[in-house]
Amino acid sequence: GKVAVWDLTVNKTRREVCGEESVPVKSVAVAPDASVAVAANHKGHVYVWQLRDDSFDLLQKIDAHNSYILKCAFSNGSRYLATTSADGTTNLWRFQAVGFTRVNTLVGHRKWVWDCVFSADEGYLLTGSSDCTCRLWDANTGQQCLEFVGQKKAVTAVALVDP
Repeated sequence: GKVAVWDLTVNKTRREVCGEESVPVKSVAVAPDASVAVAANHKGHVYVWQLRDDSFDLLQKIDAHNSYILKCAFSNGSRYLATTSADGTTNLWRFQAVGFTRVNTLVGHRKWVWDCVFSADEGYLLTGSSDCTCRLWDANTGQQCLEFVGQKKAVTAVALVDP
C-alpha cells in the first residue's frame, strides 16, 4: 500500500511513499521529533523513512513479525518503536543512526495484540489484546509488570493517564 503525505496549507497530497504496492498498510506513525515516519503492513513488514527537509528517504525495511502488524507506536522521546501483531507478540525497537534494532519481544498475550501506548517517561508499555487482557510491560527489560483481566471482549484500544 501507499502512504499519502498531506499538506494542510494547500489541502492536497504533497507526495506518496510506497512500501509494497499490493500489501495493505495497517498502521502509520511519525516520531515525535519528526525524524522518521513508519508504515506497517499485513505481511509483518515495517518501512522506515527518514524525514529531511522536504524529502522522505527510505532508511530501512524491517521484517518485524510473521503475521499482520496491527499497530506501530513511538515513545514520547522517539527512542523506541513498538509493533503489535496478530502473532500475539509485541516487538520493541530502539532507534539508532542507521535504523531500528529489536531490543525485546514481549510474549504473554494468547491472541492478537491490537494496540499499545508508551508511558510518558518511556519506561513502560501498555498493550491490549483479543485475549481480553491488557498488560503493562517494563520497556527496558521486556518483563511483564501487571496483567489487567476482567474484560469480556477483545481489548482493541488502550490509553494511559500519565501525569
